[in-house]
Amino acid sequence: MQEGRAISSLRKYTVSHHANVPRSYMDSFVLFAISCPIDVAGTRTALGASLSFFALLRVSELIALKWDVLIWSNGLLRVSVP
Repeated sequence: MQEGRAISSLRKYTVSHHANVPRSYMDSFVLFAISCPIDVAGTRTALGASLSFFALLRVSELIALKWDVLIWSNGLLRVSVP
């Protein structure tokens, strides 16, 4: 390190954005879950994917959800993230 100068160890990253997921993909998750009601893991995955997509949740927020933060009101599902 030179006198009076700090050397940065931060790396430079290029930001790339992914294409938006079409709503039809999410609809297909839900239709798949409805068609296989015995498949608990598939139903849970479809529900989690739909919730995270429509409520704009990160994976950590989705995993931390509890039933008491999901509130039905006027035909809409309200998701409150602490």
